[in-house]
Amino acid sequence: MTSKIKSHKQHKSTLRSLLSVVALLFASVWLFTALAGEGKPGQWDADAAARKADYTYFQAISALESDSSDVAMRLIEYAAVLNPSDLEIASQRAFIELVLTTPDSARLVKDYEVMLERWRQNRTDYNSAGIVAALAKSMARIDDMVEIWQSIDSLFPSKTDPAVNLANTYLLKYLQNTDDTISFNRAIDIFNRLERGTGKDLGLSSQKIRAYSMRSDSAAIQAEIADVLNELGSDATANLYVGTIYNSYGNDSLALKYFKRACELDSADGRAYMSLANFYRERQDSLAFDREVFNALKSQNLAFEDKYEILRGYVSELYSDSTQWPRIEELFAVLGRVNPGESGVHSLYGAFKMTQEDTVGAREQFSYAAALDNSDNQVHMHLVSLDAMLDDKEALLEDARRAKSLFPSNFYYPIMESATLSEMGQPDSALRVLQDVDISDIQNASAVSTLLTSLGDTYYRVGQTDSAIANYERAIKLNPDNYMAYNNCAYFMTEDEIDLDKAEKYARYAVLSEPQNPTYLDTYAWVYFKKRDYQQARYYIDQALNAYGIFAGDSVAVDSVAVDSVTELAIVPVTELAIVPDSVAVDYQYDSDVEVAEVDDTYDALSAEVLSHAGDIYFMDGQPDTAVWLWEMALALEPEDELLQRKVSQRTFFYK
Repeated sequence: MTSKIKSHKQHKSTLRSLLSVVALLFASVWLFTALAGEGKPGQWDADAAARKADYTYFQAISALESDSSDVAMRLIEYAAVLNPSDLEIASQRAFIELVLTTPDSARLVKDYEVMLERWRQNRTDYNSAGIVAALAKSMARIDDMVEIWQSIDSLFPSKTDPAVNLANTYLLKYLQNTDDTISFNRAIDIFNRLERGTGKDLGLSSQKIRAYSMRSDSAAIQAEIADVLNELGSDATANLYVGTIYNSYGNDSLALKYFKRACELDSADGRAYMSLANFYRERQDSLAFDREVFNALKSQNLAFEDKYEILRGYVSELYSDSTQWPRIEELFAVLGRVNPGESGVHSLYGAFKMTQEDTVGAREQFSYAAALDNSDNQVHMHLVSLDAMLDDKEALLEDARRAKSLFPSNFYYPIMESATLSEMGQPDSALRVLQDVDISDIQNASAVSTLLTSLGDTYYRVGQTDSAIANYERAIKLNPDNYMAYNNCAYFMTEDEIDLDKAEKYARYAVLSEPQNPTYLDTYAWVYFKKRDYQQARYYIDQALNAYGIFAGDSVAVDSVAVDSVTELAIVPVTELAIVPDSVAVDYQYDSDVEVAEVDDTYDALSAEVLSHAGDIYFMDGQPDTAVWLWEMALALEPEDELLQRKVSQRTFFYK
C-alpha cells in the first residue's frame, strides 16, 4: 500500500492524487498485459484489494473526522481484512479500537504492539510517538518509553517537550529501582542540558527539585534554590516558589521571608498575598490572615475564579459565628468593587444573607445574580423561594414564569406558580398551569411524581376529587417513596369519606416514613376520627401537637402503626418538595441541570386546622374542656372561621 502520512487532511489530498495516477496507469498496465500475451491474475487481485483497502481507509478517516465513530470502526476493520499486511491500516484500526472500546488485556497488548511497530517504521511521526508513549506509560512499559522519547529527542532537538518527557521517563525507571542511579543522573543531565540552552528556568528548576526530593537530597535542593535566587532573585514568581518550597519543608522563617519578598516585588500579585495569607492561616494568625486576604482580593491580576474560591472558603468557615459577619461583609464589599458585575459574588452573598435570616437582602442579591447571568438554575430557584418567604405573590409569579421558560424540565417553577395562583383565589388558573406541563417523556420519575402530587392537590381545590385521587395514585406508582402523595391522598379521601380503609393504609405509610411529621400524624389521627376510633385518633393527634410543643393531655397508646405489617412497601425516609427551602448552604455550588427542587423537608407552622381537629377529637373522646381550649387556639389563628366561632361559643362539636 502507498505509505500513509501523518495528517488525515494530508492523507486525503495525497490519496486524491494517487487515484488520478492509478486511473492513468490502469490503461497502460492493461495494454502491457495484453501485449505480453499472459496475465498475472493473482497479482492483479492483490493490487485491486490494496487499492480498495486504500479507498476504504480513506472513508474510515472521513467518518472519524465527522464523528461517525461506529461507521469508522466498521470501515477500518474492512480495510484491514482487504489488506492485512498494511501496517498503517492495522495501526489505525488498533487506535480506533482503543478509543472506542475497552479491549481485554490480550487485545490491548496486541493493539499496542501494532501501533508501536508502525511508529518504529516511521520514527519521524511526532504525534504518533506521543500517543504510543502515553499508552506505554499506562502499561508500565518504561523501556519502550525510553526508546520513543530518545528517538524523538534526537530527531527534534529544537523541541523541549521530548527531552523533558525523556528525563521524566528516566525518573520513572529510577523509582522502579532506586539503585538505578544511572537513570537518575541521565534525567538531571537532560534538565541541565535544556537549562544551558534556555537559561535559568523556573519550570526546569522545579523539575530538578522534584527529582532531588525523590532522593531526599536536601543539599542538592538547597543548591538549586540558591541558583534560582542568584539568577531570578528579582522575580516575584521565583520568590513565591522558593517560599513554597521552604514552607513544604517546615522552614517558617525562610518561607515567610520569601513570601513577603514576592509581595514587595509585585504588590499587585494576588497569588503572593494569598500564599502569605495561607501561611498565616496555618499558624492561626487570624489578624495577619485577614490582612493578606484583603490584599489578595484587591489585586487585579488574580483571576476572579481564584478570588471566588478564597471568598467561598472564608464564608464557609466563618458564617456560623455572628461575630465574624462584619469581616465577611467587608470582603464582599471589596470584591464587589474590584470585580463588579460577577453573578457568582451576588449568588454567594445571597446565600450568606439567608444564613443571617436577611430575606430581603438575600432576594436582592439573587435578583442581581439572575440579571447578570440568567443561565443558573439554582439562582432562579432561590429567587422564587425567597419570593415565597416574603409572601410577594406578584414577584413570585413573575420570577417563576421567567424561570419556567428558561428551564422547562424543572417542575419546581410551575408547581410554585400554581400554588401561588391557588392562594390568590385562582384555582382554575392554577390547574391549567400544571395541566400544561409536558410529562410525556418521563426521565425523572421522582420529579414527575412530585408534579402529579401538586396536580392532585389542585384538582381537589377545584372540587374534582376523583381526578385528585387518580393523580395521587399515578404519583405513588411512579415513586413509591412519595409519602406526601400518600398523606394528601389519605387526607382528602378521609375528608370525603371515600374508602377509609385505604386512606388509613396510605396515612400509615406516610407516618412510618416520618414518625415525627405533625402533618402526617394529623392525617392519621383524622382517619381514625372518621372511623370513630377516638382513642386511637387522640393518641396520634397528641403526637402531632407534641411536635409543635403543645401538650393537651396524657393519652395512652391503644395501638400503634407497628400493629399492621407494611411489608408490601419498603418504608424509607424520603426528601419531598417543599415550598421554601429552610436553609441554603453557604458553599454555594452552580448546577444548571437540576430538574426538580431538592430541598430539606420542612414542617408547616401550627395551623388552625390541626388545632380544630384536635378539639374535635378531644370532644368526641369525652374531654370537652380540653376541646374548647384547643378550639379557642384555632380561632385565634382563624378569627373569621364561623364553624370555630360556633364551637367555642356553644362549647360543643358541630359537623360542617
